[in-house]
Amino acid sequence: MTPKITKNKNSWINQNLDLLLQYKGNWIAYNNEQGLIAFGPQLAEVIAKAEAVTEDYTTWHVSKYFGQPRAFAVRMAKKNVYTIRDDGHYWVPEYPVILKSAAKKLKQTVLIDSGSDFTILPYQTGKDLGFADGVEEVRRKGYGVSGSFTFLEKELECTIDGHTFKLPVAWLLEGGDDDIILGREVVFDLFEIEFKQADETIIFKWRG
Repeated sequence: MTPKITKNKNSWINQNLDLLLQYKGNWIAYNNEQGLIAFGPQLAEVIAKAEAVTEDYTTWHVSKYFGQPRAFAVRMAKKNVYTIRDDGHYWVPEYPVILKSAAKKLKQTVLIDSGSDFTILPYQTGKDLGFADGVEEVRRKGYGVSGSFTFLEKELECTIDGHTFKLPVAWLLEGGDDDIILGREVVFDLFEIEFKQADETIIFKWRG
């Protein structure tokens, strides 16, 4: 069986970076055919607007730091987000995935980071997926350049290019921002992932 290879070159987000600067701090819903479908500060609101238009959409949070060079180094993970070139052009290493909890399914664009030990899930996104902060759960500490933060270990079902698997995530209870960071644990075992920065392309090759 020939492994499936998928590329993300010329994705809608990377084709519309200048447009997205207008929506910093907001959630957006989009697809490659219709472009921007809905936007707003709350994910639930954006999903409702998008579903009134189409069932085919992906959501993404446009960080308030969008378009700026960023590095968020912590002991549990290292997050290198946007690449800024000398000519001012920048590239977002993003990829669409499906995240599913017991309560909800979300088609979401995530940032791919080979320097991250495991997947990082922002607090509000976890709440939107139905996560609860149970007092009986063991809280873990991470340490970064701006201090410490607390997270819980959770699990989601993740689908990438039709391949579904269990994905452990670090659900941030404080600190961080609104980017979902897809890290190495499990994902990089199941896929061969190649970054071609000069071509602004990420290639996923299923290993299984």
